[in-house]
Amino acid sequence: AGGTSWVASDSDAVGYWSATTGGHIANSGFTNVGIGTHVPNYELTVSGDVGVNEYIYHNGDPDTYIKFDSDSINLFAGNKSALKYQASSDEQFKR
Repeated sequence: AGGTSWVASDSDAVGYWSATTGGHIANSGFTNVGIGTHVPNYELTVSGDVGVNEYIYHNGDPDTYIKFDSDSINLFAGNKSALKYQASSDEQFKR
């Protein structure tokens, strides 16, 4: 009751599913996954906006990441801030 159901669909894509509430996911040849697209070009292709709470990490390198906070973004490499933008600061880019 009230949830999203995924239904296998006929499509050009191999392994294509449609949600009963809208949207779709495609698995192209079982190597690329697409969200919101029938033909994913990369291992993960997202056609639309992506929401992130706070971090995006580089696989296999946990001290290289992007950190999001309220009105700021910070790029870390080797767990050191390499580039930072904070909207409330007069300095727009910090090293």
